[in-house]
Amino acid sequence: MIEKAAGVIGGALLILLVRCDGEIRLGETNVDASIGKCATDSNCGGSFHCDPESGQCVACVTSEQCTDGTAPHCDATLRICVACGSSADCSPGFMCEPTSRSCIAECVDGGECVGDAKICDTARGLCVVCTQDADCDGRRCDVANGTCVECVVDSDCHSGTPRCSPLTGRCVRCVSNADCPPGAPSCDPLSEACINPPAFN
Repeated sequence: MIEKAAGVIGGALLILLVRCDGEIRLGETNVDASIGKCATDSNCGGSFHCDPESGQCVACVTSEQCTDGTAPHCDATLRICVACGSSADCSPGFMCEPTSRSCIAECVDGGECVGDAKICDTARGLCVVCTQDADCDGRRCDVANGTCVECVVDSDCHSGTPRCSPLTGRCVRCVSNADCPPGAPSCDPLSEACINPPAFN
């Protein structure tokens, strides 16, 4: 069985940092000096939380803010909720797959896999649901964590939900602020819906 993580882009982890005007930046750590920093979560809106050290709005600051049981740990560097930071966070017989931060059952030398993840990926010694799209009955295979998902790229999606979520492998309304209209200019990193964050006081 695979415990899925949040925060994966086609096999690469996503750093979700948000400027205090609500603008999502990937991997950016600087805050524009002309823009006020957040002081509390109320400055951020949606599912964002205020990081008191940087003054930036992020997906999480502590693991207590990670309420989804499948991703209970806040990655201290990435500031997103993940299933694991190391194999110590996983149950016995599972390892933390470093690309997706998912706990995945181990298999040794092509050994037997049980549950939904019946395929032994012998190259990595991990039990997975899929290694290719053909394993997924019309869905797509996210090769990094070996799960079948709705989408891997935007072209898998349709007009109402045109973007492929790098966090969940679902077609969603937005993955960045560029996808949102002026009246709701910020893309919430958890709901992946466009929101209008509170103004700074």
